[in-house]
Amino acid sequence: MNSHDVNNRLSQIPLINKSILHSLNTTLHPREQISHVQSLLIIFETVRISSAICSVLGVLANLALIYVIANTSFRHVSYGLLIATIAFFDSIRLLSSIFYYLIFANVIPRNFITKIIYVVIDRYPIFVVNWCKVLMSIERLLTVRYWEHHTHLDWRSKHKRKQHRQFTYAIIFILISGFISQHPNFFSQRYEFIDINYQRLMFVIKQNPNFKYGYYKFNNTLFTIISYLILDTTMPVFSVLFVNILLLKEIRRLPLSLQVKVKESIGILFFLTGLSIAILPRAFIALYGHYVLDDDYTLLKKLSISFYICLGFEYFNHAITGYTCFLQSALLRSELKNMIWTRYIVHHLHE
Repeated sequence: MNSHDVNNRLSQIPLINKSILHSLNTTLHPREQISHVQSLLIIFETVRISSAICSVLGVLANLALIYVIANTSFRHVSYGLLIATIAFFDSIRLLSSIFYYLIFANVIPRNFITKIIYVVIDRYPIFVVNWCKVLMSIERLLTVRYWEHHTHLDWRSKHKRKQHRQFTYAIIFILISGFISQHPNFFSQRYEFIDINYQRLMFVIKQNPNFKYGYYKFNNTLFTIISYLILDTTMPVFSVLFVNILLLKEIRRLPLSLQVKVKESIGILFFLTGLSIAILPRAFIALYGHYVLDDDYTLLKKLSISFYICLGFEYFNHAITGYTCFLQSALLRSELKNMIWTRYIVHHLHE
């Protein structure tokens, strides 16, 4: 195959960025260029389209969930407050995915500021959502353990109001802790460059080895491991799993009649916990992809494919929150139907 035939075949592949072709043309055999670019772009475009759909539908469902909670008695209970917080930051994470692909498509200018914005809005919601799920697990554990004593209490009771206040403080603590743990991401001096590697179709971050935090040299590797892997993902995911194991033990101690009543209450938590596990492999793949430079293109291909498959599951995790809550909770569904009927349908019928 001569170079003219190669260029003709490459030109027939839609949506190929010329930067990808340039990087591959200098390193791969002509026959390998086609298969390598095609396989990466198939995965990339599939996840991009799926993420766009998930983001739009997910944001709508999450906003509907927040609206229902904010306009009903759910806002007065700690469980409703936690779900609303998770739904809000899930929406921010989904919007960051749109921002991510718009940068790739050059719709948003690809400059240093926009890339730093992406790094910040991409990481912070993950921290908040994961740790709020830990709080929700603890709240459900306390609810099940003291089910017979407190289930009959109204949200106006002293105990319920005190619990609501305590979990509000806990959420504020998580929000502040997230900024503290990730505030070095705001320092532009930390990075030599943040750019798109078109061989991997991933953002690659080159750290500044001479950056100083105060009077001390900043350890980028240690910060990445502690913040990115441990605090953001590994610790909260394993904490949720541990609390859920305790929760299952508490449920088994209840009489069968009460276990049926508790089932709806914990169904949302168990479903969201299962999806959260998908975050772990993506975090390790992203760490390797961002900070390890490797010229093995077979490995890069597998790395990119694995990264975007895990990323797709992660976006699905954020998008499904609102739908899971409405499907699992008959009360939330009822409140949503009443709001749609009384505030929209009836209003238009009277006009």
